[in-house]
Amino acid sequence: MNKQGIGSYDSLETLMSPEQKQALDTTLVANRNALNFTSKVSFQHCGMSAFKKLQQLVYRQLRNDFGLKSQMACNVCSAVASTYASGKSNNRVKLAFFSHSKLVYSYNRDYTVQTSERTVSIGTLDKRMKVPFLVGENYLPYLISQDWQFGSAELVPTRKGYSLHVTVKHEVNEPNLTECNAIIGVDRGMNFLAVATNQEDKAMFFKGHSIKDKKAKFVRQRKDLQRQGTRSAKRKLKKLAGRENRWMTDINHHEVRSYRES
Repeated sequence: MNKQGIGSYDSLETLMSPEQKQALDTTLVANRNALNFTSKVSFQHCGMSAFKKLQQLVYRQLRNDFGLKSQMACNVCSAVASTYASGKSNNRVKLAFFSHSKLVYSYNRDYTVQTSERTVSIGTLDKRMKVPFLVGENYLPYLISQDWQFGSAELVPTRKGYSLHVTVKHEVNEPNLTECNAIIGVDRGMNFLAVATNQEDKAMFFKGHSIKDKKAKFVRQRKDLQRQGTRSAKRKLKKLAGRENRWMTDINHHEVRSYRES
C-alpha cells in the first residue's frame, strides 16, 4: 500500500462566501472544544485509549453539547484514543490539551472531492457545503488518476483561509524478497540521524547531537530575524537559509561517504 499526501495551496478567503467562512470557523472551534472535553474524560478514566469504550462515554454529549455530526464525533474519539495510546506506549500518560483548531474528515462520510469542478464538499455543524480550492499542478495526477483513492483529510486554518490536507493511496505489488541479496532497515531520528540494520543484526549509528544543536541555533536566528521584519532582516533570512541548506547538504554528503567506506 502506497500513501501520499496531497499538498495544496491555501484556499483564499475570496473563494468562499463570508457565511461559508463563518461556518468553518464555528465548526473548528466546536471540534477543538470537543477534543479537550473528550481528553479530560479519557484522562479521568486512567488515560482510556480504547476507542469504542471512550465513544460510549462521550458520544451523546459530543452530539448534543457541541453540536458535532455523527462522523465528527467518532473522529474526535478516535483522535483522543490514539493520543493516549501513544502516551501509554511511551509511559507518559498526562492530560492532553488540543490547542490547534484542526478537523479530521473521513472520505465519503463527511467530505468528497469534485475534481472536475475543483470543489470540495465538507461537513459543518449545520450542513455540507461546497468550497472551491486551489491545488498545485504537480499534485493534480493524484486527484485525476483512477489509481489513487482518497483517504482521510484534515482541515487546517491558515493566515489566508484554510488548507485541506488530503491523503490518497493505491495498491502496489509486493516485492519478491527472494530476488534481494540484502535487506536493510533504516530508522531516522534526531539524536541519531539514522540507524541502519541488516538481516544479520549488524547496526550502524549516525550520531546527530551536534547537528541537532546547530539546527536549533539556526531556528533561533530565524525567529530573531522574523521578529524584526525589516528589509535587511529579510535579506539576512535568505542568506541564512542558503547557508543552512549548504551545511546540511555537506553533512549528508559526508555521512553517505563514511557509510560507503565502512
